[in-house]
Amino acid sequence: MVSALVLIWFTGPLARLAELIVPGSRREVRATGDPRYLEEASLAAPSLALQRARLETARLGELVVQLARRGVPAVIEGTPHDLEILRNDGVEIGRLASAILQYTGKISETQHSAEDSSEVIKLIETVNDLESISDVVSVNLFATGQERLLEQVDLASLRDESSSGFAAFVIETLQETVASLGDANTTTPAPVTERKAEMKSRANAARKSVFDRLKLADVQDVLRLRLADDLIEQLRQIGRLSLRIARNAQRP
Repeated sequence: MVSALVLIWFTGPLARLAELIVPGSRREVRATGDPRYLEEASLAAPSLALQRARLETARLGELVVQLARRGVPAVIEGTPHDLEILRNDGVEIGRLASAILQYTGKISETQHSAEDSSEVIKLIETVNDLESISDVVSVNLFATGQERLLEQVDLASLRDESSSGFAAFVIETLQETVASLGDANTTTPAPVTERKAEMKSRANAARKSVFDRLKLADVQDVLRLRLADDLIEQLRQIGRLSLRIARNAQRP
C-alpha cells in the first residue's frame, strides 16, 4: 500500500521529467507553411528583421525547388495521389509566402534606411516570383497531370535526351538562383543572359524532339503533342521566373 502511494505521488513529476527528456513528445508538428524565422521582436531593429525575412525567403525558395523537382515526374507518370501532394504543398508554400509579405510590410512601417527600403522591395519581388513558380507547378502542371490521367495519355514514352535535359536545366537554374537568397551580399553565380539564351535553345530542341516522335495520326497523338507542349511551356515559365529572381538579386 505504501509503495503504491509513493508511485502515485511521483507519477506527475515523472511524467513531466519524461516530457523534458523527450521534448517533442507532446508538441504539435509545425506545418510547412508556418514561418520559422519571422520574429516579431526583431522588428525593433529593421536590419535584423530583414535578415530574418531573407532567411525565411531562402527557406521558401528551397521548398519551391523541392516542389518543382517533384512536379515534372508527377505530371508525366504520377498517380492522382502524387498530384494531390503537389497541390497541397502549393497551398502551404502560398501560406508561407503570405506570411513573409506581411512581415516585410511591418518592416516598411518602421524607421529604416534607404538601403533597407530597397532590400524590402527586392524581397517582395522575390517572394512573389517564388510563389508564382509554385503556382505553375501546383496549379498549371497539376491540371496537365490530371488531364493526362483522365485521357490516359502516354507522356513517358516521349522523354528523351533533349526533353529530359531541358527539364534538368530549368531545375538547375532555379536551384542555383535559390542558393543565393540566404545572404544579401551573395550574388547569383549564374550568368543570366547566357542562361536565357541556352534555355530558349533547349526548349526549342525539346519541342522539335517531341514533334519528330509523333506522327499525329490519331487523336491520342494530338493529345500527347498538346500536353507535352504545355509541359515544355510551363517549364519555360519556371525558367523565366528563375532568371528574373536572379536578375533581381544582382541588381544593386
